[in-house]
Amino acid sequence: MGDDLPGFRLRELTPGDGPAVGRLYAASPDTGMIRFRPTFQVDPYVALMFDGLQTGVVVERTDSAEVVGIGLFELGDIVVRDRPSRYALLHSLVVHPDARRRGVARSIVDWRLARVRETLGDDAVIVATIQKDNAGSFAAASRWATAFSSPISSVAIGLPSKPPKAPDAGLRIRRTGPGDLEAYAAAYTAMHTAEFDLWPPADAAELSRWLETSPVPDARTNGLWVVEDAGGQLLAGLGTTEVRRMTVLQVDALPMSMRLLDSVLHVIPRGGSMEMVRISRMWFRPGAEPAARALFGAVRWEARTQGNVMIATFDPRGPLGRMVAPPRWLPRTAFSLAICGPAELRPDHPIEPVQ
Repeated sequence: MGDDLPGFRLRELTPGDGPAVGRLYAASPDTGMIRFRPTFQVDPYVALMFDGLQTGVVVERTDSAEVVGIGLFELGDIVVRDRPSRYALLHSLVVHPDARRRGVARSIVDWRLARVRETLGDDAVIVATIQKDNAGSFAAASRWATAFSSPISSVAIGLPSKPPKAPDAGLRIRRTGPGDLEAYAAAYTAMHTAEFDLWPPADAAELSRWLETSPVPDARTNGLWVVEDAGGQLLAGLGTTEVRRMTVLQVDALPMSMRLLDSVLHVIPRGGSMEMVRISRMWFRPGAEPAARALFGAVRWEARTQGNVMIATFDPRGPLGRMVAPPRWLPRTAFSLAICGPAELRPDHPIEPVQ
């Protein structure tokens, strides 16, 4: 692979590539509706690969060894139409502006697809996320994807200056302990089995591994929170990731409508430097929406110690938007999943995005 790309060569990403990858990202902001780029807080190789689930390819110039392209994929488990499967998430495709329109992106995609199919077989479920207005990425994905999902919402939520009101009597909001993981996983699974056509499973072992995974030695970046009733039953849960330990997102450009809105709301921090707290692994029991919203509000308050903006991602067709309950006027973007797989997704069923 890469032999038909004059002037360039492809090879697997290695630990020594960190500085070159950092330079590539700095020179290559996203070209969607919102232009952004990560600024790495640890070695870029560590930031991208620390969880041990990633495989990456880089493209370098043959005359100078300058890295001008990168693409990663992550292997994991997914449930599609109630059928557990292995899958690959294609992500972090970046090509330097000076090397675009020369077949670099196509070669990265082909390298990843070939490697995924070598690993998982020709019937592998393959997924990629594409920002709403990134026409080039949609065109590239149309070569291999069999479907594109309905738009998924990603909402930037500012952090409050005052604590939320106390939860209703009998409710307790807290971090999870080891004894909660079985119940957390069971409730998460029950909600997603009932509602969703595509979702990443999470058993107690996976949750435990995720909690212990961090790019920074002796520092925890992931956490799980729950709200329980007076009898100790878990009613809702969510996970948080302190993304600023790995990267800070620098927003370089917003559409005029978002700039005007943000001049009033001030969701995007001054200078466009977003220290994100990412929300994931959300669930709530039937009838527990008020408790779930109380949990979300409490975690939003606690997030002030971990960053300056919260990012919540959800399918607006599903129930989790009711947990987040973002005002319609909040700045947000949208993306779709490009999907290749044996099962067709139903248009009236939500999905849980894998990122």
